[in-house]
Amino acid sequence: MSEKKPFRYWTYDRCFAEAKKYKFKADFKKNAAGAYDAAMDKGWLAEYTWLESRSLTKWTYETCFEEAKKYKSRSAFGKMAGAAYKVALINKWLDDYVWFVSERKPEGYWTYETCYEEAKKYKKRGEFATSAGAAYKTARINGWLDDYKWFNSDTTPAGYWTYERCLKEAKKYKTRNEFHKANLGAYDAAYRNKWLKDYVWFESKFIWTYDACYEVAKQFKTKREFEKGKCGAYSAARRKGWLKDYTWMVSNRVDVINGKLDNVYSYYFEEYNAIYIGRTIRPHRRDREHIFNTQNDAVARFALEHNCPVPPMLILEEKLSLEKGQEREDYWVNYYKEQGYFVLNSAKTGIGIGSLGTIGGTKWTKEKCFKEAQKYKYRKEFQRGSVGAYTHALRMGWLNDYTWFNRPQNWNQKWDEETCYDEALKYQTTGELKKEAPRVYELARKNKWLEDYVWLEDTIRRVSHRWTYDVCYELAKKFKTKLEFQKKYRIACQVSRDKGWVDDFVWLKGNFIPPRRQWDYDSCYEEAKKYKTRSEFEYGKGSGQAYRIARKNDWIKDYTWFEERQKPNGYWTYERCLEEAKKYKTRTEFQNGECGTRPYKVARANGWLDDYTWFIEVAKPSGYWTHERCAEESKKYSTRAEFKKGNQSAYTISNRNGWMKDFIWLETKKLWSYEECKEIASHFSSRSAFKTGNLRAYNASHSHKWMDDFFPKNE
Repeated sequence: MSEKKPFRYWTYDRCFAEAKKYKFKADFKKNAAGAYDAAMDKGWLAEYTWLESRSLTKWTYETCFEEAKKYKSRSAFGKMAGAAYKVALINKWLDDYVWFVSERKPEGYWTYETCYEEAKKYKKRGEFATSAGAAYKTARINGWLDDYKWFNSDTTPAGYWTYERCLKEAKKYKTRNEFHKANLGAYDAAYRNKWLKDYVWFESKFIWTYDACYEVAKQFKTKREFEKGKCGAYSAARRKGWLKDYTWMVSNRVDVINGKLDNVYSYYFEEYNAIYIGRTIRPHRRDREHIFNTQNDAVARFALEHNCPVPPMLILEEKLSLEKGQEREDYWVNYYKEQGYFVLNSAKTGIGIGSLGTIGGTKWTKEKCFKEAQKYKYRKEFQRGSVGAYTHALRMGWLNDYTWFNRPQNWNQKWDEETCYDEALKYQTTGELKKEAPRVYELARKNKWLEDYVWLEDTIRRVSHRWTYDVCYELAKKFKTKLEFQKKYRIACQVSRDKGWVDDFVWLKGNFIPPRRQWDYDSCYEEAKKYKTRSEFEYGKGSGQAYRIARKNDWIKDYTWFEERQKPNGYWTYERCLEEAKKYKTRTEFQNGECGTRPYKVARANGWLDDYTWFIEVAKPSGYWTHERCAEESKKYSTRAEFKKGNQSAYTISNRNGWMKDFIWLETKKLWSYEECKEIASHFSSRSAFKTGNLRAYNASHSHKWMDDFFPKNE
């Protein structure tokens, strides 16, 4: 283990001498991280002109071939020379390295005897599991590990690490960190029993003083660079509130992304007349977040709750400045609210609001944070009511100045039925109880004690017999859409629908959320009949909930018609793989066949693919697609889209080399004129009908802002 150098050990001369030992920057950084960091911080790296960057190496066929000769297997080549391996993999040169030994054992290789022989190479179970994972797993599953009597126990018995043994072990190391890494069991025992303070020879951790942090901070222009370059100094400065003294630093992350183009987009759930408006500088990444982040994202959560797919992202406006993007996002949110849409956005929008905050600087000064904090009694209320001000005050260390923030009364009170009852006597309504004593309210609600608080005026509890026609009518007047009414007053809405009062609420637009389907044994059984396999049932459109309920109740065993695609181990023999391969013309078709990838993988691992001589070689050699061949291939198609679908390789190479402009016979994307869009729009009665009937014409009209001409807002 390399000895830790004292603070400021790496001077100019020492860094220079250390750097002379290496040819590549990556080796210098890996083997002498302290010297490398010091040289980078001080700006000395530019003087080490002999250091090369591996990323600049031109990996040709010859250089990859020479590099690959240094290794015995593909995995060793990929691990030690990743860039060369990647180039060779892309260009399909790996098959030329015939000396590579296949490290993957054929199916059925690990028998009792081979596992036994492999296990003899190791002294401990842990070494066996780390170095020979497949053999260890097979031995563990079959219960053979108990036969390997020579394995030493990896753990010490309980009570082994006494004070004397820990002391003796600790004397082998100079620092706590070395002790922790080398012997975790002894360190944990010493830490648990508070013996570490007796090991006075351990070098103490470097303490970042104000002057030391200040000197280091001068090397950086922004707080982000300071945090990344010297994490310890940054943490100490932030914890002790010294960051505000580094006035030369830029703190707002907007300075990092300034100059990038913003986009305003939407997701429209047509069936529910619901829409979400957002803005982003990275549309593709943001689209994935809206689809898969079901825990925190409004779009993904709405789609999951209503068992419907996430609609495609529609870019409303693009190539905007960051400030303009904030302004237009707020415009579209207000626009759709006025049109009667149910807007899914919960956060505020507008200039200086949202994830970017104020462009070019912080909105929350010390005076503004102080004034904002005075609106709240407790620190928790401040955090919930004004997240931006609270976060900035916490970062700058101003929270201690708000001396009126005290812990709420009875903050450590242990609540039971009697104490909750006494606390509830102080309030007149359940709304007041929920606001002033939320913990008491939640306990009372969960334990059904609220019914005993008869003096409370029922302002928020939904009791169906109290919902009269007049009450429901007045409540419905507050909303423009049925969806908003249903979401805010679920019971009142249900009572109104059951008694037929909804027909009188003529101002409510849109549709109600349809009730979720209740899956019982019979409905799950009928749904499962639509599919041939269990995986099709699981991932089928609208059958996910039925599958989960059937699996939870163990009903799937009754669906005997399901074909089991997964074959047992050892099923795919040479003969069976041969019969399966005869169904296909190419290796790719075989790999993506009816039985999945398993027969292909077994055939490839055992070297049987070469026996399937009828397979047509689809892949072209490197350099095959020249300009002339791409031109000849493209003449088979009428549009670029057909060319891309018909021959992906030729299309990609043509596009990459800029040859597509030469293929003038390929039709490009249709450019919609004002007259064409107007003619098509005249066949539809509304914007939503226009979008459903002809999406491309709708998108063209929307991007050119012709929609107001085709469908005036006052109509």
